Amino acid sequence: MSLAETEDQLLIAVEDDGPGVNSEALPTLGTRGMRLDEQTPGHGLGLAIAREITERYDGSLSFSIGSHGGLKAMACFPGGDIGNSQ
Repeated sequence: MSLAETEDQLLIAVEDDGPGVNSEALPTLGTRGMRLDEQTPGHGLGLAIAREITERYDGSLSFSIGSHGGLKAMACFPGGDIGNSQ
């Protein structure tokens, strides 16, 4: 996990070293009910909820292949300079 802050944005990146996701499937991640791993129990809501929370704070959530081959999620929020906000 990493956190970076610039004058105009805050970036949060989370990356794992799991089996990853096929690059063609990346645009579908975060869609409510969409599950790529059917071998474990779940309803396909986790990434959709993360996307909705991010968007509620005027941010965006994107997915890519991480440096270790697993999934990388990047949340980007406008503003930056959080330490000086009122």
